[in-house]
Amino acid sequence: MHFSLENIRKAIVGLKEDLGEGFMQTDLWNSRSLKSVVYNHTRGLLPMYGAVTKHIKVVSTISQMLKKTLIASDYPFRVDYFMVNLEENKVLLILYYNTAKEEATELTAAHSAGLDQEMEEMSEYQQFILVDMNHTTIGNLMGIAIPNMLENIK
Repeated sequence: MHFSLENIRKAIVGLKEDLGEGFMQTDLWNSRSLKSVVYNHTRGLLPMYGAVTKHIKVVSTISQMLKKTLIASDYPFRVDYFMVNLEENKVLLILYYNTAKEEATELTAAHSAGLDQEMEEMSEYQQFILVDMNHTTIGNLMGIAIPNMLENIK
Protein backbone atom coordinates (compact mmCIF):
# COMPACT_ATOMS: atom_id res chain seq x y z
CA MET A 1 0.00 0.00 0.00
CA HIS A 2 1.36 3.39 -0.98
CA PHE A 3 -0.30 6.49 0.39
CA SER A 4 -0.85 9.63 -1.59
CA LEU A 5 -2.25 12.78 -0.08
CA GLU A 6 -4.90 12.86 -2.80
CA ASN A 7 -6.09 9.33 -1.93
CA ILE A 8 -6.06 10.08 1.80
CA ARG A 9 -8.21 13.17 1.28
CA LYS A 10 -10.56 11.24 -1.01
CA ALA A 11 -10.85 8.50 1.61
CA ILE A 12 -11.64 10.96 4.39
CA VAL A 13 -14.23 12.81 2.30
CA GLY A 14 -15.90 9.43 1.62
CA LEU A 15 -15.67 8.48 5.31
CA LYS A 16 -17.41 11.71 6.29
CA GLU A 17 -20.13 11.15 3.69
CA ASP A 18 -20.69 7.53 4.78
CA LEU A 19 -20.86 8.37 8.49
CA GLY A 20 -22.77 11.63 8.13
CA GLU A 21 -23.37 13.27 11.49
CA GLY A 22 -21.70 10.28 13.15
CA PHE A 23 -18.28 11.44 11.97
CA MET A 24 -16.44 13.39 14.65
CA GLN A 25 -12.73 13.35 13.81
CA THR A 26 -9.90 11.36 12.32
CA ASP A 27 -6.13 11.57 12.17
CA LEU A 28 -3.61 9.50 10.24
CA TRP A 29 0.01 9.56 11.39
CA ASN A 30 3.39 7.98 10.91
CA SER A 31 3.96 5.39 13.66
CA ARG A 32 7.69 6.03 13.90
CA SER A 33 7.79 9.82 13.97
CA LEU A 34 4.28 10.22 15.45
CA LYS A 35 3.74 13.11 13.04
CA SER A 36 0.29 13.72 11.63
CA VAL A 37 -0.23 13.16 7.93
CA VAL A 38 -3.75 14.58 7.91
CA TYR A 39 -6.16 15.62 10.67
CA ASN A 40 -9.83 16.12 10.00
CA HIS A 41 -12.62 17.24 12.28
CA THR A 42 -16.33 17.87 11.78
CA ARG A 43 -15.37 21.47 11.03
CA GLY A 44 -13.13 20.36 8.16
CA LEU A 45 -9.47 19.83 7.49
CA LEU A 46 -7.37 21.52 10.13
CA PRO A 47 -3.73 22.56 9.65
CA MET A 48 -2.18 19.87 11.84
CA TYR A 49 0.16 18.29 9.27
CA GLY A 50 3.42 17.29 10.92
CA ALA A 51 2.11 17.92 14.44
CA VAL A 52 2.49 15.39 17.23
CA THR A 53 -0.72 15.90 19.13
CA LYS A 54 -1.70 14.51 22.52
CA HIS A 55 -4.17 12.01 21.04
CA ILE A 56 -1.49 10.57 18.73
CA LYS A 57 0.84 9.98 21.67
CA VAL A 58 -1.90 8.35 23.76
CA VAL A 59 -3.23 6.11 20.98
CA SER A 60 0.29 5.08 19.91
CA THR A 61 1.16 4.11 23.48
CA ILE A 62 -2.02 2.05 23.80
CA SER A 63 -1.37 0.41 20.41
CA GLN A 64 2.14 -0.64 21.30
CA MET A 65 1.04 -2.00 24.70
CA LEU A 66 -1.72 -4.01 23.00
CA LYS A 67 0.69 -5.47 20.43
CA LYS A 68 3.26 -6.43 23.09
CA THR A 69 0.52 -8.03 25.19
CA LEU A 70 -0.76 -10.08 22.25
CA ILE A 71 2.75 -11.27 21.42
CA ALA A 72 3.51 -12.21 25.02
CA SER A 73 0.19 -14.09 25.19
CA ASP A 74 0.95 -16.19 22.08
CA TYR A 75 -1.97 -14.72 20.17
CA PRO A 76 -1.49 -14.13 16.48
CA PHE A 77 0.24 -10.80 16.10
CA ARG A 78 -1.46 -9.31 13.09
CA VAL A 79 -3.74 -6.51 14.20
CA ASP A 80 -5.66 -4.58 11.54
CA TYR A 81 -7.75 -2.51 13.91
CA PHE A 82 -9.19 -2.31 17.38
CA MET A 83 -12.26 -0.56 18.67
CA VAL A 84 -12.92 1.06 22.04
CA ASN A 85 -16.37 1.98 23.31
CA LEU A 86 -16.30 5.32 25.08
CA GLU A 87 -18.76 7.28 27.19
CA GLU A 88 -21.77 8.96 25.64
CA ASN A 89 -22.08 6.30 22.92
CA LYS A 90 -18.81 7.27 21.19
CA VAL A 91 -16.50 4.75 19.51
CA LEU A 92 -12.78 5.12 18.90
CA LEU A 93 -11.54 2.95 16.03
CA ILE A 94 -7.77 2.53 15.53
CA LEU A 95 -6.58 1.25 12.13
CA TYR A 96 -3.11 0.01 11.24
CA TYR A 97 -1.60 0.40 7.78
CA ASN A 98 1.41 -1.50 6.51
CA THR A 99 2.99 0.16 3.51
CA ALA A 100 5.87 -2.33 3.30
CA LYS A 101 6.13 -4.27 0.06
CA GLU A 102 5.92 -7.66 1.75
CA GLU A 103 3.39 -8.60 4.39
CA ALA A 104 5.01 -9.49 7.70
CA THR A 105 4.33 -12.93 9.09
CA GLU A 106 2.60 -13.63 12.36
CA LEU A 107 4.79 -13.15 15.38
CA THR A 108 4.79 -14.99 18.67
CA ALA A 109 6.72 -14.56 21.90
CA ALA A 110 9.43 -16.77 20.42
CA HIS A 111 10.15 -14.07 17.82
CA SER A 112 10.43 -11.22 20.31
CA ALA A 113 14.16 -10.65 19.69
CA GLY A 114 13.41 -8.38 16.73
CA LEU A 115 10.13 -7.18 18.21
CA ASP A 116 10.58 -3.42 17.94
CA GLN A 117 11.71 -3.46 14.31
CA GLU A 118 9.02 -5.92 13.22
CA MET A 119 6.31 -4.01 15.10
CA GLU A 120 7.25 -0.86 13.21
CA GLU A 121 7.12 -2.73 9.91
CA MET A 122 3.65 -4.10 10.71
CA SER A 123 2.11 -0.69 11.13
CA GLU A 124 4.02 2.14 9.54
CA TYR A 125 0.91 4.31 9.81
CA GLN A 126 -2.02 4.40 12.18
CA GLN A 127 -5.34 6.16 11.99
CA PHE A 128 -7.92 6.91 14.63
CA ILE A 129 -11.54 7.59 13.84
CA LEU A 130 -13.85 8.99 16.49
CA VAL A 131 -17.52 8.25 15.81
CA ASP A 132 -20.73 9.34 17.51
CA MET A 133 -22.84 6.18 17.46
CA ASN A 134 -25.97 8.24 18.21
CA HIS A 135 -25.91 9.23 14.52
CA THR A 136 -24.81 6.03 12.77
CA THR A 137 -24.79 2.27 13.27
CA ILE A 138 -22.04 -0.26 13.82
CA GLY A 139 -23.12 -1.93 10.58
CA ASN A 140 -22.64 1.31 8.67
CA LEU A 141 -19.27 1.94 10.31
CA MET A 142 -17.80 -1.55 9.85
CA GLY A 143 -19.69 -2.69 6.76
CA ILE A 144 -19.73 0.44 4.62
CA ALA A 145 -17.63 3.36 5.87
CA ILE A 146 -14.41 1.53 6.75
CA PRO A 147 -14.31 -0.74 3.66
CA ASN A 148 -15.00 2.26 1.41
CA MET A 149 -12.30 4.29 3.10
CA LEU A 150 -9.75 1.47 2.79
CA GLU A 151 -10.59 1.08 -0.89
CA ASN A 152 -10.20 4.82 -1.52
CA ILE A 153 -6.93 5.13 0.40
CA LYS A 154 -5.07 2.59 -1.77
